[in-house]
Formats: sequence, structure tokens, C-alpha cells
Amino acid sequence: MATKRETFLQLAVRLGQDTRALSTLLLSWNDRYHKDALGILDGHLRSLGAASSEAILGKDPFSGFVSLCATLKDEIPLIVVVTMKKRKAGQQHYRKVHRRLIEDLGLRRMDNDVRMANLRAIAYEICLPRLHVPYPGHRHWVYETPEIEALWRPHIETGPLPDKRMKRLPMLAEDISQLVHIVPKDKSVIIYDSATGQIAVAVIRNFCGDQQVVDWAGDVVSLNASLRRNVRKGDPGTLVCIGYTAGSRSSPCFVWTRNTLSKKHPPEYLKSLECRTASVCSLSFNMMCGRLPDAITQDFEDFLAEHKFCRMDGNGEMAKKGSTRGTYCVEKAGEFVEFHNAELAPPAAFMGANYARYVSMALQCMALCSRDNRAMHSEHQPHRYAYSWTTNRNLSDDEGGNFYVASYGVKVCMAPNTFIAWCPRDVHGTSLMKRDPGRPDPPFAQWGLSVATSSRLPGIWKKYREGLISAEQAAKEWEETLEDDLIDDEK
Repeated sequence: MATKRETFLQLAVRLGQDTRALSTLLLSWNDRYHKDALGILDGHLRSLGAASSEAILGKDPFSGFVSLCATLKDEIPLIVVVTMKKRKAGQQHYRKVHRRLIEDLGLRRMDNDVRMANLRAIAYEICLPRLHVPYPGHRHWVYETPEIEALWRPHIETGPLPDKRMKRLPMLAEDISQLVHIVPKDKSVIIYDSATGQIAVAVIRNFCGDQQVVDWAGDVVSLNASLRRNVRKGDPGTLVCIGYTAGSRSSPCFVWTRNTLSKKHPPEYLKSLECRTASVCSLSFNMMCGRLPDAITQDFEDFLAEHKFCRMDGNGEMAKKGSTRGTYCVEKAGEFVEFHNAELAPPAAFMGANYARYVSMALQCMALCSRDNRAMHSEHQPHRYAYSWTTNRNLSDDEGGNFYVASYGVKVCMAPNTFIAWCPRDVHGTSLMKRDPGRPDPPFAQWGLSVATSSRLPGIWKKYREGLISAEQAAKEWEETLEDDLIDDEK
């Protein structure tokens, strides 16, 4: 009977002649290939008469294999030695990229005092009083130049209304002299309410510290805006739902949104898209939690924990059912980097581009970070702050698409890779863009994503978990919030 050493040497010879095995071993540092590599080792060893891979390689077969390759490198085929060296180099490179991304993207969550100090180090601070009369005025479409007015006035005044219950709203030319404060496009800021001392608005430029990752996230958002069903068909631009709607009663979790319009893409591609989409949302959520102080995030995190919402898991591909933690990935320079045991994004989000509509008391559409064209409005949601990440902007400074918190007379000049946290109950909106409202999408002028929460969602979720309503009823109530919440302020 062959000794363990002899059996291992025979295994090495076989691996050296197995192209598929060598390719798998080369990538076996990656979890996606590790299981396949173990299967290959076990298959070859059993064919050599071994009872199992553990009998030859030890309790941890793969670690034992790596150790023996190093110990007996002069006695095994050169191609196996070279493959294992390349594997080690690939693993070291991956770990280096992973560590660098954690730092560059701000994913390492520090103590609250450190996060607050870090934010203050990159942002200027200002205290402002709440205005008695918001500017720009509530329920107005704001335009910044006569050219933008000429593009949009016919659409605003005579274009089709997306809902017969909604009223036409007046247009308003921005008057800079009426603004209390303008946030430059290259400045981060923390704006406090002068009466309460609470943070009213926080703006972070260069929110994601790696431009290649920003480009990837923007591409995923743009792809979703192009391939998914627009929930606002009567409006210019695109707004699409991401994540969960309602699911089966037997599984207390919402069902992954089935709103992809494409018929030409194979199921494997669409499955991959779901994971990439959920990963972008989880990346945004983890950057937000890693960089913002508790004053801005704790209320939202408590809300998620209290209601035990499911998380955005790529339709079950990124985590075990019911778990709030899982694995999401980030693409950098064509290489996917995985983050394990990470907090996944809340169950639902919206991605959009160039979306144009007046919103009144809208929960799902709240200040989508595409910085859509939106009249001044306010919103109700079950947590204090709203959060958005504008990934891309292809507009000049004088072409609109800027964000206003009218309750404080604040204008935020928009720029790519900008994160904004604000209180949606404050009157806010976005100026019209210099873009023909009848122009088909894409190409897009400005796009991004937001985490959105309906004020009705906790109640729907509670009734659903308790079995008081069916999956169909839950889905119907969820979808109704997309429309009904829009008109509350019209009454």
C-alpha cells in the first residue's frame, strides 16, 4: 500500500496533466473556486485508492495540500509549483486590494466620535434658522435660466398629467438673492438648525473614494434604469424599484422585484444583474454607516432592527434567508472584490435617471439621488433622514439639476459622486435640467440611487408577518403606496 507521501506525489503528477484542475487551483484562493478545487483533489485521491482527501491531506485538506506543495516542491511537477506560486501571488494581490478598498471607501466603522471628527475634517459647518416662508416656494418647479424655462414650460403647463388627481404647478425662476446659503459643487458641508442644534443637511463630495468603483456603480444604476420597468410611465425620465416587494406567506419575506423588461438577456445575465444591483445598494449603505455619525444614521438603523425587515440579498444569492448579513461584491478594474459577513442594504431602494415629476408627500420617490427634476415639496417617512448618492452627472454648472432644502433657503450645487442626507419633512426639491423633456432615455444627464421607505411599509410588513394579509394583498398595498402617497399633500 502506498504511503501518504507517495499518494500525494502521484496526485501532483495527475494534477500537472489536468488543465482544468490547474486553472481551478490558480483561482482557489477565491471562495467561488475553493469548493471546486476541493472536489478535484478529492476525486483524484479517491481514484488513487485513498478513502478520502482527509486521509491523505489532513483535517483541512486544502491547507494540507498547500503545505505539502511547499514542502515537496522539488519532487512535484514544475507546472504545479508554478501554479501554486501564482495562486499565492493572486491571493496576496486580492487581499491588498481588499484592504485598500476598505480604507478608500470608508467601510471600517469607527467609534462615533471618530466618524464625526472625520466628517468635520472634510466639511465646513454652518448654523441656519428655519425660514418662516420656504424659498424656493413650496409646490413650485424651479428653473435657473431662460433656456431651461423654454424647454420645460410647454411640458409643465400643457403636458399630460401622470395622475388626474394631481394639479399643475407654477414655475419659478431662481432668485439667488433670496437664497440663504449656496453649497459650492466642490465643498462638503454640515448644516445645523440654529434653534435645535440638530443636523439639518449633510453633503459629502467624493463620497466613494475610488473612481473606478464609482464608475462601476454608475454603470449598474444606468443599466437598471434602462432595463427595468419605469414606475412613473407618465413622466420624463426613469424611476425603477430595486429589491423586494411582497412574498409568500410561508416565507415571511418580500419577493424580489420582477420588473425587468428585457427579453433578450439570458437568465444567467439577469441573475448576475440582481446581485450586482444589490451589491451597489449594500456598498452605498455600508459607506453611509461607515462615514456618517450616529446622529444621522442611528434612527434609521434602529428602525430596521425594530421591524426586522429582510435585507436586499440578490434574491437569496447573497445571504441565508432572514439574515441581515451576507456577501456583496464591488468591481474595480474588472476584478470583483467580495465583502463577507457584511450588513446588507435595506429591503428596497430606487434607482433613477432624469426623472421629472412634482412629488407631494412622496415616500418612495424621496429625493432620488439622480437628482430628478422635482418641484419644491415635503415628505413623510418613518425615520428622520433621507439618504441619496448621485453617482453621475453630465451637466454643466448652469444646466440645472441642483438640490434645494427650501426650509432653510439652501441650494446644493450638484456634482458627481455626491452624498446627501437631509430631513424629507423639510421642503426640498430639484431644479429642472437643461434637457428636452421629450428626449428619450438614455442617454442620461444625471443618475444615482436612494434608499426609500414608505410610511406605510412598517404596517404592511407587520400585518404580513402576522399572517393578517396575503402575499397578494401585501403586494397590492405596497404598490399603492407608489401612487397614493404622492397626492396626500394635494388634498
